[in-house]
Amino acid sequence: MYKPLTVVMITLLFAVCANAQNACGVDPAFTIGRDTTLCFGDSLILRSPGKYAHHHWQDGSTNDSFVVKSGGYYFIHITDTCGNIHSQIIHVVFRNPLTPNLGVTRIKCANDSLTIMPPRGYKQYDWFPDYRMQRGEDESIILFPSVDTTYQLTVHDDAGCAGQTQIRINNYPATAISIGNDTTICPDGVARFTAGTGFTSYSWSNGSKANFIVVNEAGNYSVEVTDRNNCRVRDTIVVRTFPQPSVQISGSTLLCRDQMQMLDAGAGFSDYLWQNGMHSEWYNILDTGFYKVTVTDKNLCTATDSIHISGYLESPKNFLPADTTICANNGFLLQPDNVYLQYNWSTGEATRSIEVKAAGSYTCTVLDWQGCPGTDTIHIETRNCESVLVFPNAFSPNQDGINDVFRLKYPGSISGFHLQIFSRLNQMLFDTSDLSGGWDGNYNGRPQPPGAYIWVLHYTDNNGKLQRMQGSVVLIR
Repeated sequence: MYKPLTVVMITLLFAVCANAQNACGVDPAFTIGRDTTLCFGDSLILRSPGKYAHHHWQDGSTNDSFVVKSGGYYFIHITDTCGNIHSQIIHVVFRNPLTPNLGVTRIKCANDSLTIMPPRGYKQYDWFPDYRMQRGEDESIILFPSVDTTYQLTVHDDAGCAGQTQIRINNYPATAISIGNDTTICPDGVARFTAGTGFTSYSWSNGSKANFIVVNEAGNYSVEVTDRNNCRVRDTIVVRTFPQPSVQISGSTLLCRDQMQMLDAGAGFSDYLWQNGMHSEWYNILDTGFYKVTVTDKNLCTATDSIHISGYLESPKNFLPADTTICANNGFLLQPDNVYLQYNWSTGEATRSIEVKAAGSYTCTVLDWQGCPGTDTIHIETRNCESVLVFPNAFSPNQDGINDVFRLKYPGSISGFHLQIFSRLNQMLFDTSDLSGGWDGNYNGRPQPPGAYIWVLHYTDNNGKLQRMQGSVVLIR
């Protein structure tokens, strides 16, 4: 079956035209982009899809590219080699600018911090510089700049758009304050600390509101001052105490009569001050009364002690026998009547008793158990005698140093000496074999009544014969 010629010609022409468009038309895949949204301040470059006979943008320009800086519709018209016009259009939207605001310049005290609350609603916050800064959990920023600093904040929204702002942080000058160095005081001393003048308020750790404090105890003491800019600054000092000096005057509270006594304040102090102005460790006294010393140690701390010398002690006296005469050929045992702590004889001996064979004066210095010294002297003469035995017919034990003891006066050259004293009732009251021994008028430590007493002496004479003598003596009180 044959088609009409007209139909064949149209079909053929359409085919020819279709082939012609494919030869000179525009690439079906060409595009200048899609509709888009940009951040404020950004730009978009649109580019021509290729080299064509003619192209122009909506503003009539024929450049290969077009820079989009604001929102709107943007298109390009392209004329191909067949004279056909092709168009492409996109819609560009710009977001509103991000305008975070941190406020005006802030002023803070140099030693304080400042908290900044940035605007909320953003996804990301970037600070510059970020040193001396802490981030709070509520997006707050705590700043610690010690010098005037400008901080810049960049915020980002969910689309990645950014906005910037800044704030200036100025510092009041740091207030200089010092209440001094750590110090050490004496236990009874004080220390004064001052925070200076020119501040509007003072607050000490002990509650004082003055610009100074006076302390007398160890501890930590601090002050907070406020200046005219309402800035506060603190300083702290540590107070310690030296150990308390310990002083004790050594010496008896009783004074040996007519004897000098030395009071000793102890060694190891740097200074001593007695009540009379003397600066010495020792102080010699002769009288009773109150005596006081103040010592100063190496830390210049002081302590005081006093002593009351309340009375006198009697020094030993008349403790040697009365002056006597001895036979030239016999020795004589010389010793004090009492027992003492120390003995010092003029012969150089330091024993309680000494043997005397020559005439002369013999002196003994003793120290009693209370520390009091005493001195006594005995004068001894010698004579040529041959067993001349002499007893006194009376004695008086009144401690006057004269005839206080009943004893043999001239022992001579005898041996086997044995002396006994009897009462009228024939009771033996005294018995000794000591040639120099004698009766003091006591029996078992009790004074005997005055009156006559019988004495009996047994001895061996120079010829070796046993002899017996008897007599009486009167005890006088």
